[in-house]
Amino acid sequence: MRIGGAILLLLAGAVAPVATASQTPREAADARYVMRDYAKCAVKREHDLARAFVLMPTDKRLTDKDYARLADGDCLGLRGGQLKMRHELFRGALAEELLATDFKGPPVIDPGKIAPLVWPEPVPPSANDPATGKPLPADAAASLQTAYERALADRYANQIGECVIRIDPAGARAVLGTGVDKPEELEALKTLAPNIGRCVVKGQTLRFTRTTLRNGIAIAYYRMASAEQVAG
Repeated sequence: MRIGGAILLLLAGAVAPVATASQTPREAADARYVMRDYAKCAVKREHDLARAFVLMPTDKRLTDKDYARLADGDCLGLRGGQLKMRHELFRGALAEELLATDFKGPPVIDPGKIAPLVWPEPVPPSANDPATGKPLPADAAASLQTAYERALADRYANQIGECVIRIDPAGARAVLGTGVDKPEELEALKTLAPNIGRCVVKGQTLRFTRTTLRNGIAIAYYRMASAEQVAG
């Protein structure tokens, strides 16, 4: 297997995280800090619900009522009452906070004693309206396709996260032990890069930001640490 060129480009790049077309690098970094603070508040207020959300199959969702409790706008405080976030990025931020709360930081684990995690494959969207059977409008179909491709990317990030932890648990712990958007975060990911490459299917190129890569590691690490704790 080989390291995808996109990973090498990402890890060799500037310290600022990759921004979206509508964000500056500084805005992207600020969003990571806001998400981290938000997750800390959510875990403090709804620990058991946060844990359930991180551990539940990624193709499942909390009820609207439970998600509203977990994603309470009050946790934004003076920043305002709304935060746009994807489920999987929120799940990753919660996983990191739960590692800090439940284990006082990522614990030393023995991956060889932990059964493989299950990452359900997203279901491709239908081109037809399930209610009428008629073809969906082009914009609706495009939106569903975008969501599907994002779900595939999230699943792959989680799989890469688990794979890297199994190969180099100490290196994965090192990544999670760094500050968000700090030089040491970039250095830890660069150190981990060869092992990330061992997890990439040959001929496949990864397009991950530091946020999504760290996210996948965090979710997988919390699930593995919890599984080992239960197994005793």
